[in-house]
Amino acid sequence: MSQQSMQVELFEGTNALITAWMKRRQEAVETGLAALQKISASQDPAVAARICADWMGGSLNRVLADMSDARDHGVRMVEFGQKTMQTMLSAQTEIASEAAKSAASVPMLRAAA
Repeated sequence: MSQQSMQVELFEGTNALITAWMKRRQEAVETGLAALQKISASQDPAVAARICADWMGGSLNRVLADMSDARDHGVRMVEFGQKTMQTMLSAQTEIASEAAKSAASVPMLRAAA
């Protein structure tokens, strides 16, 4: 996998993560406003408490989804880091191997006796 394709994949993954996060934030605002409207219209404290509990349950689910997405994204970033390190180490090994071959092919100078 080339460095550019890894960057594109990382960008696309980050874009998807942020888009999903923003969607959940928008949903939180919309459901929060709807819950507040229902609570303010309710005359029964038990109904108001139930509306609030329902909204909080949805909020908890959104937070858990955020955490799950962040975990998955973190795993992908670690995988990219591993691939990058493997590529770098492989390149360094190849360079060292070529340098050793070149050094072996150069005749050694002998000290004058």
